[in-house]
Amino acid sequence: MGKTTKFLIFSILFLPILAFSQQKTEIYGKLLTPTTFTQITLSNYLNPGAFTINAPIINADSFYISLEQNNPEEIYKLYFNSRNNFLALVLRPGEKVHLLLNPQQLGYMPNIEGSPNTKTIYEVEWVLANIQKQIDSVHRLYNSAVDQETKDRVSREYMNLNNAKNVYLNNVIRSNPGSLVNLFFIERLNIDNGFADTYKLVDSALMKNYPNHPGVLSFHNKTQALLKTTIGSKAPNIKLPTPNDDSLDLYSVKGELILVDFWASWCGPCRKENPYVVKAYQTYHPKGFEIFAISLDKDKQSWINAINTDKLTWYHVSDLKYWNSEAAKLYGVSVVPYNFLLDKNHIIIAKNLRGEKLYNFLEQYFNKK
Repeated sequence: MGKTTKFLIFSILFLPILAFSQQKTEIYGKLLTPTTFTQITLSNYLNPGAFTINAPIINADSFYISLEQNNPEEIYKLYFNSRNNFLALVLRPGEKVHLLLNPQQLGYMPNIEGSPNTKTIYEVEWVLANIQKQIDSVHRLYNSAVDQETKDRVSREYMNLNNAKNVYLNNVIRSNPGSLVNLFFIERLNIDNGFADTYKLVDSALMKNYPNHPGVLSFHNKTQALLKTTIGSKAPNIKLPTPNDDSLDLYSVKGELILVDFWASWCGPCRKENPYVVKAYQTYHPKGFEIFAISLDKDKQSWINAINTDKLTWYHVSDLKYWNSEAAKLYGVSVVPYNFLLDKNHIIIAKNLRGEKLYNFLEQYFNKK
């Protein structure tokens, strides 16, 4: 084999690697007004410490960033010194992105060329914002209505707008289920309102495309938990330590209705919610209402003190693992307070009944008997 032939074979074998490594992603930025900031930062959206580029601001209104990408898509965050004022980008290798931005609000009506995924994010956000303005307007009309006929008409309009928002968002997501863009939108659809199939579709497509991506893995784990806790499903069993260091499992709790209540002593909204739960328990416990409370605390004494202070005289468990709570992961709980209402067979019949809604649900349920 001659030297020329060997060189050609070598070149062909390594051409894909070389071609990929030469796919430099470039961002050309222009600001609508000058800024006093001297640099702008691009970082990994989910893990800023893993990737950061600082680029100088040129002539107070321009910047240029180039980067090499290892994934076919990745999510980034572009910001000055505050991560609250940022632009989200979903970039593909080799894209030449041109941005025209308002430095006071980088994410407000940005002009984006060269990055279809990023453009989609902000086009969708714009449509959703306009629908939300209409929803807010209708909500104000409802609050100011004085007769029931007007309230009923406004309620129907409110429901129609919410439905339109969900249909639009569902169509956008399903049009490209395997894109990382969906991580910005999918959880705005309530899985219990007929969108379980969309969650499954997106989860499957994203796991196929990005099996090791932290955002995709997080969504996958949460989706699997949510699918197990949809209304009509049997609640997964939970077995955790009590304040007395015994262990208690959910399935051992018997009642006509059982509230699985996620909370924490450090959670202000939870503590404000507790009086409503106490009222519901005191009224309907004699009729068969039970509560199985899971705390996301990490300090045992703080947990016990809150139980005593708020007079929470029902079943309590916790593994004291804070947001790493095994029960929270199992149920897909990422915010507290959050609850699940079960029937006597531990079938989930309602979710997140807060304030007077819980009391009213129990009143209607028990008064039918």
